[in-house]
Amino acid sequence: NETKLRYSRGQLICVDESSADNRVLNRRYGYSKKGKKAYARNCFRHRGRRFSVVAPFDMTGFLDCDIVEGAYDADTFLLALRSVVIPHLQPFPEDRSVLLIDGCAIHVR
Repeated sequence: NETKLRYSRGQLICVDESSADNRVLNRRYGYSKKGKKAYARNCFRHRGRRFSVVAPFDMTGFLDCDIVEGAYDADTFLLALRSVVIPHLQPFPEDRSVLLIDGCAIHVR
């Protein structure tokens, strides 16, 4: 039996992490006019420095962000939660009182 929880849009804060380095410039797919082949110049790019960001957001937009060089692990993700997410949370059932987060391995301890 599935239980559906109902929250208002104002109650939700979503958070996720993302990262980028020079490889984000390489594309595997492209667009072209109908009937024309898509061409891409694929040149070797050194990975370069990698930066990662954790950013909480709600229906009004981004609320804050934490940026690190490299990738997040469980410890640095927890620090980011404490510094840029938790300060925006309110007691339930007020606005910004429900945190939505995916099931990535670094989110679980």
